Amino acid sequence: MSDYIHLHTHSYYSLLDGVCSPEELLIAAKQAHMRTLALTDHNGLYGGVEFYQKARDYGIKPIIGSEITLDDHSNLVLLVKNETGYRNLCQIISLARLRGGHLKFDCRLTDLQRYKNGLIVLSGGNKGKISQLLHERRMDDAIVHTRKLNTIFEDNFYLEMQHFSGQDSLVNLRLRDISVENRIPLVATNDVHFVIARDWPLRRVMHAIDQNTVQEKITTAGYSEQYLKSPPEMYDIFKQFPRALSNTQKIAAVVVGGKIRQKAALHKMLTQIEAIAKKSKKE
Repeated sequence: MSDYIHLHTHSYYSLLDGVCSPEELLIAAKQAHMRTLALTDHNGLYGGVEFYQKARDYGIKPIIGSEITLDDHSNLVLLVKNETGYRNLCQIISLARLRGGHLKFDCRLTDLQRYKNGLIVLSGGNKGKISQLLHERRMDDAIVHTRKLNTIFEDNFYLEMQHFSGQDSLVNLRLRDISVENRIPLVATNDVHFVIARDWPLRRVMHAIDQNTVQEKITTAGYSEQYLKSPPEMYDIFKQFPRALSNTQKIAAVVVGGKIRQKAALHKMLTQIEAIAKKSKKE
């Protein structure tokens, strides 16, 4: 049971959404005897270098990624397989930031199609379009969109299932049906935003700050279940879907723990800053 791997995980680099630091995630993973962990902060790689370095210190294999928001407000999770994938993920994020402008992120599915090499794509769980359509009981539309994504990303595409409420049980059964019918693998995640369940109120505080309102009006902070669950806990939740659990290991196995050099990351950041400055001067 210790072989389950969290592939959808957020730190406080998911600004005003994630609660914990990359190191706190790694400490909790180490205590739970996890050997691999992914970091997939929203629309950025701000914590990537820190996460990579700390993971090596703790003897944990790091998987770098990001949860990307598309222009239709649905999400996909992108995981880096190798150096090509890391460069392409940087390209996707940079392009969306520059196109969106100040405090905006404008990413299109065509961007992902163009820079898909070296990346594994998860359907985004409850924030992905497929699960959203299933929650709305639009099965046919969900199938059409699934086939569209599968055509683009081929063998690197996975249907992502999560379980936080009773309605998710029905959605997961529908995902299983789509998986079988279209021969697309499943993967189970927990969309982690904090280390322990009692940290959920902190996420509510962050959302209140972000929305300039009071905690009582917050409806966007998800569930208290979105903590770094132990492998036995994840196995208990998804015992009906053993392949979705074992596929986390399959994904981790194809990820090359390639070195992400600080120098390269810093150069990329400086290049982006220069491009933004030049664009601002023209405007």
